[in-house]
Amino acid sequence: MIGGKRKNFIGVVVYFDSMKATTIKLDGFILQELKELKQPDQNLTSLVRDLLKAQIHRQKMARAAEEYAAFLGENGGESLELTAWASAPLDQDPTGRGKRRRA
Repeated sequence: MIGGKRKNFIGVVVYFDSMKATTIKLDGFILQELKELKQPDQNLTSLVRDLLKAQIHRQKMARAAEEYAAFLGENGGESLELTAWASAPLDQDPTGRGKRRRA
């Protein structure tokens, strides 16, 4: 099948419109660490892919946190609202709202 699927040609698997083949060379120490880190049912390719995805996600979240901190620094009102929200006693019943309770 073509179009995101694989096609077998005499024992060779060819992927169309999916992953690009990449070879990563690792020194023996890193390779050994990866082998010890992976789950028994996991292959090295999927482990490396998962680790890279996680690192990319961490970097994006760190960048977003820096941008949000800059936003709060530039917008004092937003920062005050956030402080008020953070100090709200959420573990207590709200007072002065809605109907009064009858004893």
